[in-house]
Amino acid sequence: MAESVPRRAFLRQVGLAGALALGLGSEAGWAAQLLSRGARGAAPGAVPALEPAQLALLSAAAEGMVPTTNTPGAIAAGVPAFIALLYAEWMLPAERAAFIAGLADLDRDCSAHTGHAFADCDQAQQLTLLRQWDATAARARREGTTLPYFAQLRTLVLIGYYTSEVGQVQELDVQYGGGASHAGGPMFSVPSRV
Repeated sequence: MAESVPRRAFLRQVGLAGALALGLGSEAGWAAQLLSRGARGAAPGAVPALEPAQLALLSAAAEGMVPTTNTPGAIAAGVPAFIALLYAEWMLPAERAAFIAGLADLDRDCSAHTGHAFADCDQAQQLTLLRQWDATAARARREGTTLPYFAQLRTLVLIGYYTSEVGQVQELDVQYGGGASHAGGPMFSVPSRV
């Protein structure tokens, strides 16, 4: 795929900007930070988790957006778990309802085009739909109209990926601090490359 390199370069830039803005690059990682902050407006365990079909759609879409190449993809980076955690612990009730409605809209659109749920489509069908949804989001952004749900999902996937240890260490090769030989050296050790 000739497009993978430019897309990866773009994703790196967008992801780095999101990661820097969020400041979640510590050794504990985003999942531990989210867990330590607790739920926004909900008692622990009071918010329902994503249904298996919703999680399957989310996982397939995330991996389609950031596939495994010479670096791990979205699933290996834990992106579906990150978004499921945001859903359960951080989204307000109205945000959760909009999130679920957005997933349902994507699955309905997929079913109308392919006759299958997104997670049940083959990789080529999924990629075709992801490109269509992305083009629709780009057009809405250019025209200044309301962004479709896919734009929000893509943003969550990129933030999840580029704030994960996989995204930071293996994809972006980020090293914090002055280095192991300097005072205040790296915030976490970066594996040596063989």
